[in-house]
Amino acid sequence: MSNNIHDKVFADLLNERVFFEALLKNYLPKEVADRIDWKIASFSKMDTRHLNQKTKQAFIADVIYLAKINAQNDLMYFHFEHQSEPDKSMPLRVTNYASAALLNYIKASHGKQKVPPIISFVYYQGIKPYPYEISLKNVFRDSELWVKYFGQPILIDLDQMSDDQLRTHQDIGVIELILKHIRRKDFSKNYRELIAKLSISSDNLRRIVLRYILERADVPTESLAEAMLESLPQDKGVIMTSGDQLRQQGRQQALRDTAQKMLARGIDLDAVHDCTELSFEVLEKLREEVVVN
Repeated sequence: MSNNIHDKVFADLLNERVFFEALLKNYLPKEVADRIDWKIASFSKMDTRHLNQKTKQAFIADVIYLAKINAQNDLMYFHFEHQSEPDKSMPLRVTNYASAALLNYIKASHGKQKVPPIISFVYYQGIKPYPYEISLKNVFRDSELWVKYFGQPILIDLDQMSDDQLRTHQDIGVIELILKHIRRKDFSKNYRELIAKLSISSDNLRRIVLRYILERADVPTESLAEAMLESLPQDKGVIMTSGDQLRQQGRQQALRDTAQKMLARGIDLDAVHDCTELSFEVLEKLREEVVVN
């Protein structure tokens, strides 16, 4: 919700059941309104603050209600966006807010329930007629492709593809084979062959995948490094640096685990420092974690 006084007043009005219900009765399509038993319907105002999980930027819808619309407790969302000025991007904004509300519902139900329908309104209080159509198809340059693919993601399921099929994928076949198998037990039997085939990949792609294998494969780092150096000697610098970093991380984690066990037994901080050579700052944090746990 913005600091616009018109937006604030509209939000205050929507907090009143009489106003909110009258809006629905006057503006809902008949096929939707007929599903609602107005005598027993209940409306719960939802938290509309959302955080984009990738950008970590906050976005806030104006008003969203979750309603129980009949004796069977069927649910429906009602979403209102108030506008004092036209906004060409409104169809995408509405889609963003509605999707966030539905994702929250799925999260709250632990994915066990299908989401309720959501009806969105744009309540325009401008001084000139609204100049844009409120339709997603008018946002996209190619309306035919929008109808076919928007909201219909293409699933790439590596598990359902055979290795032979993945090998036919130009430029990325061997990488996809590694992505498919790296979390499986059979990777420990096939990693040498897969690493050798990375020789056909570009330098940047190959080195990204080598670091990934060293970090995530359930195979001893020394064995992986040996196979990599044998097949890809040109990447010796990357292999040795990544391997050394991982071994150092492993040593540090082992020292932290040891320190935490000692602290849990009540061993003096100075003694733990002498044994592990970890900094007192690190040890203080580990001690706090022991107390909390």
